[in-house]
Amino acid sequence: MLRRTVVAFCAAVLAAGLLLFPQAARASSIPTISEGAQVLVAVEPLLETMQIRYHLAAGRLSIGDQAYIGPMVIDNGLYFADPQAIAAFLNLQISYPNGVMTFAPPAPRAGVVAEVPGTGALDALRIRLLALLNAHRTATGLPSLAIDTVAQSAAQYQAKDMESAGIMRHTDSSGRSPIQRFQSIGGLASRYGENVAYFGLDINDLENEWQAVGKLDAMMMAEQAPDDGHREAILSPEYRKIGIGVAIGTNGLYLAEDFVAR
Repeated sequence: MLRRTVVAFCAAVLAAGLLLFPQAARASSIPTISEGAQVLVAVEPLLETMQIRYHLAAGRLSIGDQAYIGPMVIDNGLYFADPQAIAAFLNLQISYPNGVMTFAPPAPRAGVVAEVPGTGALDALRIRLLALLNAHRTATGLPSLAIDTVAQSAAQYQAKDMESAGIMRHTDSSGRSPIQRFQSIGGLASRYGENVAYFGLDINDLENEWQAVGKLDAMMMAEQAPDDGHREAILSPEYRKIGIGVAIGTNGLYLAEDFVAR
């Protein structure tokens, strides 16, 4: 006999590191089923609540280029999976406040000081990412993006702001939108766009940091229409300049790509 319960979900974040278009943290009821002592959580409602883009067909779940290899069962048309396994795949932690199963991003570890890269290391990441973005554009016949120093400052501010708060978002802690942030420091643009992303795994050296950035880029480029806003921004012929922000700390790696059309 299957017994149904509910799961509270808190916070917005994501999959092997990526959640794009995050919402404010909120709690939602997610179906679960119990088979004996084991509780399984409904996969699609959980992913949809978190606004994670996914593909699920014939019992195969993938997010970007990452495939979930754990077992799933079907009940009333929904796929269910082991909470610990799906949380590990999505880089989430599970807690039980007041006895309620809750999914959330990893909390900063008390007393742990992250090995924060110096300016030179972050510059190296930005240079490599710019080359990668321009390789995507060149492959589709688009001109390369050049660095806009004002957009770079705005993007770096947002990356640091997100890392400090441990929240991925487009609006900063002062309530400014991306273009308001850009304009506040003297930027001018006919159109302005921003991609943000988050990678929450432990990152200990520059090469691992680049692997994280590269994985975030690959997930953006793997988007499929009509849900391909980040890929569209990267490949937009209107954008000719960009600012890249990267911040790394105890809350993870946060990335901001700010696109500028003059």
